[in-house]
Amino acid sequence: DFILTQPSSLPVEPIAPLTPSPYLPISRRFVNFTYIRPESIPEYAMLDADLRRQIAELHDQVEPLNGDAQLIDRDTMWRVKMRALWIIFKSGRPKQRQDEFDAFRRESGADLESYATWCLCYDKWGEPDDAADNWERRFNRESNEVAGLREQFPD
Repeated sequence: DFILTQPSSLPVEPIAPLTPSPYLPISRRFVNFTYIRPESIPEYAMLDADLRRQIAELHDQVEPLNGDAQLIDRDTMWRVKMRALWIIFKSGRPKQRQDEFDAFRRESGADLESYATWCLCYDKWGEPDDAADNWERRFNRESNEVAGLREQFPD
């Protein structure tokens, strides 16, 4: 299955630093990314030994941070987990899984597209602030700047 990991109606930063709260806006529809285990994604098993080794090294970097359930270093965990997930995503999928992924994207429609675009803008242009000229106020989905960014980073 494919999942959208954050609701598009409740903006929470898609990059570190993350809000250190157990009350992040996660719903039954959207899975909190902290629960995604890269090694459990079916495509992980299809990776070559070098890519699996890279993911294991990433895991080893943060594994010592998992010793205390009261202290979660969300920022470090997300930076490392995102790299592992990116390795898996960029490695491709068999046709059946690609068809399932394409269906997920179609079914999620504008919500997924809007959220992915917002995450990309946030990642590349930074956290929007109260300034009158911040990117959230200056641009919209149809603006040339956003279209150019999406063209530059289509994944």
